[in-house]
Amino acid sequence: MVGDLRFDHVDAIISRSRVKTVDARGRPAGGIEAARKLRKELRRFFGFAVKLGWIVKNPVDDSQPIKVAPSERSTGYYTWSEDDISRFRARWPLGTKQRLAMELILWTDQRKVDAIHLGRQHVREGKFVLRQTKTGKRLVLPIAPPLAAAIDAMPPSDAMCFIVTEWGRPFSVKGFEAGSATSAMLRDFRNAPRTVYERQRCGGWQLEMPNKSMKSVSGHSKDEEVSRYTEAADQERLAEQAIRRLAAWEMSNLGPRLDTKSS
Repeated sequence: MVGDLRFDHVDAIISRSRVKTVDARGRPAGGIEAARKLRKELRRFFGFAVKLGWIVKNPVDDSQPIKVAPSERSTGYYTWSEDDISRFRARWPLGTKQRLAMELILWTDQRKVDAIHLGRQHVREGKFVLRQTKTGKRLVLPIAPPLAAAIDAMPPSDAMCFIVTEWGRPFSVKGFEAGSATSAMLRDFRNAPRTVYERQRCGGWQLEMPNKSMKSVSGHSKDEEVSRYTEAADQERLAEQAIRRLAAWEMSNLGPRLDTKSS
């Protein structure tokens, strides 16, 4: 009964949800994120029970916070490099829906739910005019020549979306990621913002305001939403600069006194 549930019962329930398993359809289940979601839902459920007068205190408040072990921490999604993009283009030439899908995601920097549903009805004066599904924000994005080439290379179609299934219907996000009609490589192409930023930096852009540049394309509202992409992309470069400068300073000041033979 709801009134009999204690905080230790909540701890036991959440603990079981952290165990990674496979459901009846062979899909992964459980894990740290599943436990976090369950704890959040239990808090809401018992909060409603308090409002109804069934209990006087939410037992989730006294349960153990979810602590993440180092082995459970996510390293994030892999960021595609220029080599990855080149290999993908070599594998999927112009005229294939796999190539078009990649170019759409790469050059619009949009969530898959928006990128894969773009169509000619969104094109006005050579630009995409779209409203994001998640945020409702209206964006006007120039169509890059490589993306325009990928669109023009596709067979003529009256479909509302550039990318459609073999039955001529729009993809769902899950269907797009799992379907054999799109490349399995694209399942990992979830970090387009960081890839876009890295390409801007490598292209020699003067990014005094990198967050603002990214937000103008991706549609993010807050700097902190894109900071994780810029910071991750800059980490290797900044670390290399720091070590190189420190090593140069040490060699210039201590070089004559270093015993290179003993080292």
